[in-house]
Amino acid sequence: MIDRTLLIQSLAENLEKITSDPQIVPETLDSVRFIRRESDRKFGCLISKPSFSLVVNGSKKALVGDEEFLYGTGACLLTGSFMPDSFEAVDASETNPFLAISLTIEPKLCDQAIAFLSEKEAIGSETGNSKIFSLYEADEGLLDAFLRLSELALHPEHAALFSDIVKREIYLRVLTSPLGIAFSQLYVPGTAENKIRRAVDWLSAHFSQPIDHSSVAEKVGMSTASYYRRFREIVGSTPSQFVRNLRLTEAKRLMIDEQFEAAQACYRVGYDSPTYFSREFRNLFGESPAKHVKRIAAEMQ
Repeated sequence: MIDRTLLIQSLAENLEKITSDPQIVPETLDSVRFIRRESDRKFGCLISKPSFSLVVNGSKKALVGDEEFLYGTGACLLTGSFMPDSFEAVDASETNPFLAISLTIEPKLCDQAIAFLSEKEAIGSETGNSKIFSLYEADEGLLDAFLRLSELALHPEHAALFSDIVKREIYLRVLTSPLGIAFSQLYVPGTAENKIRRAVDWLSAHFSQPIDHSSVAEKVGMSTASYYRRFREIVGSTPSQFVRNLRLTEAKRLMIDEQFEAAQACYRVGYDSPTYFSREFRNLFGESPAKHVKRIAAEMQ
């Protein structure tokens, strides 16, 4: 196996080439994002998709739910469902950009990988609480698989033949990692983890509407009490806090990326009181909407 340092260096070189000309990425890699962030786009926010992501260069500080994470080169992120992600590429610059690869999870491929490994009793050996968002250090095998995925973007003539093979290998390597058992439970029908993942998917698609969490619990086949208890364990926040974070993250994106006024963003994401919206925003991000967006705009210049 190639040395870890050399694998990361090769990945960074490939991503430098790919992100300098995003048009080269073939359609067969439409589930893959090659990410580059520099000083002129240091901050961001989005509702991230279920994905396996690898940091190739630099560091990222992210507010996921109510918890802040700081992680850097070589970290693999497992995101089991749609999650609000307000982030900063730490010390990113044109000469030292933040680089990452993100592979969107395709449920069919994930189900196939779990079934295959279950037959062979090969899913990761360590147990623990399943979490929607988890971090671990990628080993050489996973780094090598991501490297081959990046090479398919540089050689699109090979992508149609090999992209599914390489993606399946990444699924298998993640599921045989120390977080494999815990993560797989999010995709095994009937488990509490799977039910909460489906609830999160539903909330992420309907967060701007009025939410009745008892009805959501019923949709996924859980009692209301179990839904609230397991939601906090698996997602890291209460259902109401999760919906709040979805709304505020999308409002922040609208104000930064689409130049919405605070009141416009407030109503778009489901609040009916700008005053209450501003208070909630300040509680999560530490500043009023106007001050927060103004500061970010100044630091992005």
